[in-house]
Amino acid sequence: MEIPVAPDEVVIREGLVSIVMPKAGVGKKRGPSHSSPVFFNPAMQLARDIMVAVFPALADRFRKRVLDGLAGTGVRGLRIAKECPGLWNEMTINDKHPWAYKAIQRNIALNGVDPESVRATKWNVNALVHAEDFTYIDIDPYGTVIPYIDGAIQSSIKSVLAFTTTDTAALTGTSSDALLRRYGARGGDSHFKHEAGLRTLIGAIVRHAARYDKAATPLLSHATDYYMRTYVELWDGAGRANEQLKMLGYVKVHENGMIEAVQAEDRLEHLPSKKTKLWGPLWLGPMHDAGLLDRMKVPEHTDNGKNLKKLFEIFRSEADLGPMFYDLDEMSRLHKPNAPKLERLIAAIQERGYRASKAHVSPKGFKTDMPYDELVALWKKE
Repeated sequence: MEIPVAPDEVVIREGLVSIVMPKAGVGKKRGPSHSSPVFFNPAMQLARDIMVAVFPALADRFRKRVLDGLAGTGVRGLRIAKECPGLWNEMTINDKHPWAYKAIQRNIALNGVDPESVRATKWNVNALVHAEDFTYIDIDPYGTVIPYIDGAIQSSIKSVLAFTTTDTAALTGTSSDALLRRYGARGGDSHFKHEAGLRTLIGAIVRHAARYDKAATPLLSHATDYYMRTYVELWDGAGRANEQLKMLGYVKVHENGMIEAVQAEDRLEHLPSKKTKLWGPLWLGPMHDAGLLDRMKVPEHTDNGKNLKKLFEIFRSEADLGPMFYDLDEMSRLHKPNAPKLERLIAAIQERGYRASKAHVSPKGFKTDMPYDELVALWKKE
């Protein structure tokens, strides 16, 4: 159908959704526009594509009442509405900004979804999650997600929460003061800083949930470009919360490059202060649920199909491996220059009976359960 637009407006198409919005609100390649209170962020399309793949793979009980909490134009909620039919009962697309609220109303009408089951609201999202119950809550701010975590957790039992954050300077340790203030953690520059940041975000969510005797379990997590995103399953129960807290800890890197995970309940006094770098507290457990990944399929209506297929394969192969990864350039610096091809190295590790995988956060990163001394010997041989 022909969509009426004003001279200062544009139609954006993504998946099965068409969005009308001000031209000034279309963001650049790496982030949203700041010249309009209503914006569309094209750099987040991959995250929305992944969401459309995750949503059908979730257990039925988690999909009935859906909230897109900071919706902007409404594209995220509308993509679930149109591309996941029959998998939800009620959809709330919310933004407290008056212009965004009007844009959401208009885009709901333009996309032909049922207004009885898809509604626009104009709430402060923290107030909304306390006023109503939702079984899937998606919070995607521009900036830190910290102000929204507590509200979503307090109001939820047996639900799935999806959090996005763009304060990567804090989470990667570039801004160490912000990392300590917002997440209660320490870190610094390293080749694995984006995975460390992602695990710090998950760890913060787990700790927030435990304060309310709830357990948050990661279902899928990824660090992509300038943002980090995680889906967590939330359950009630102090016992479950205690078990999740046992999966928090620290990552230390020795002088020779060996990466070691230390659970928070273990003693850290033995660590040599000048020869060991320490990150944490952060989540040491799996970032992805293998069962969920087995059920996920690449969305039919996307132009990211090839990228998503490769990404899902990496998610699956790294799901059962431990925290952090090694880097080709760093291994070359420490042990021998002229790094082998990543695929060749992974195959050589697997031939020796160990597991190995690419790391989704880095084109030169790899994970393995091979003991470090054997890895170094293999590296020098290859």
